[in-house]
Amino acid sequence: MPRRLADELLEEILTRLPPDDPVSLVRAAAVCPRWRRVVSTRSFRHRFAQRHRTAPMLGLFANLKHWSEDKDEDGDYYKISSVRFVRATRFRPEDEDRRDLCAFDARHGRVLLVSTLQDAAVMGFEVWDPVMNELWELPNLARSSTSTWNAGVVCADDACDHLDCRRKPFRVVFLDSGREKMRAFVYSSESGAWSGPTYGPPAHDGVGFACPALVGNTLHFLMKWTNNILKYDVLTGRMAMIVMPHDVTGDFPVLTTAEDGGLGLARVETRDEGGVTVECALSLWSMETGPEGQVLWQQKGMIALDTLLNVNTNRIRLHNIAFAHGIGAFFVATGVAGTDDEWFSIDKSEEVRKENFGDGSANGVVPYTSFYTPEFRQYGVPPA
Repeated sequence: MPRRLADELLEEILTRLPPDDPVSLVRAAAVCPRWRRVVSTRSFRHRFAQRHRTAPMLGLFANLKHWSEDKDEDGDYYKISSVRFVRATRFRPEDEDRRDLCAFDARHGRVLLVSTLQDAAVMGFEVWDPVMNELWELPNLARSSTSTWNAGVVCADDACDHLDCRRKPFRVVFLDSGREKMRAFVYSSESGAWSGPTYGPPAHDGVGFACPALVGNTLHFLMKWTNNILKYDVLTGRMAMIVMPHDVTGDFPVLTTAEDGGLGLARVETRDEGGVTVECALSLWSMETGPEGQVLWQQKGMIALDTLLNVNTNRIRLHNIAFAHGIGAFFVATGVAGTDDEWFSIDKSEEVRKENFGDGSANGVVPYTSFYTPEFRQYGVPPA
């Protein structure tokens, strides 16, 4: 058999290894130099991603608050903010804990980090690729100290299928409520600079902190005071508002994406008796287009949180709910005031797993999904 044909056949076999177990690729690479050469190529990485399509969740970024070990100038202990990577697979980044930072978004293999030390009128961002261990410190961005804001990171290659975005440029979209209108600033890794502002709808809706959802080339941001959704086209810079009907909006919503790539929404529904919450569920909705082009929302299901998590409904932290785009998993916090939260993951089949974040109280999580071809040298496997 010709060598090229043999390599293609070997590549076809190795692409069938499970994407959520990167060590299996290490074992394959350790067989012989030829196998190591095949697994190390970019063509293999892309073919591997094409076969599996859905990137596995390698872990979570947990935003933690914990007390310092030393005292400040006044002799008091103080709270420290840090972001911690919590593994869901055997993948381990070189730096699992990053102090004075908060994770805000993750997409296309990168995570967007925000400094917690900056002045209220200045934003300090970092973009980190945990797999390649590449870090970009973005120039500071001035903003109105009274505005509400959010941000998202996306691949900047408009022709990319987003299966293997390594080494490709990226954009960071910063949205704030400005003084009168919504404003968007865009950072480009190619230019290394922020753009000037583009303006959108009136700013009275405010901007919520829920992770944005990407559908096609459009980032969707939840508004803070109305639960409407702002659409930002990353190609044209245009903004538009999706006005939500009252029967869809509710408490503590989170944006989701469906398997077909469409936009969805999950909201918390509760039932009280005598001032006490006795039922708590996630109501799942998807956005569809009507025959005349109008926006329609259809309810797709319910997740009974109190039953599934087997906890008292009063322990469910309704404001701490996150969603992993691509794999369709939810993350819900439980706890009582003055104690550390406990976090649970709920996958599409409603399997529940308790997450362990170690010390500190997590006030939010950002799921991280990415394909991962290991750097074999860190496992003691020599290059081919």
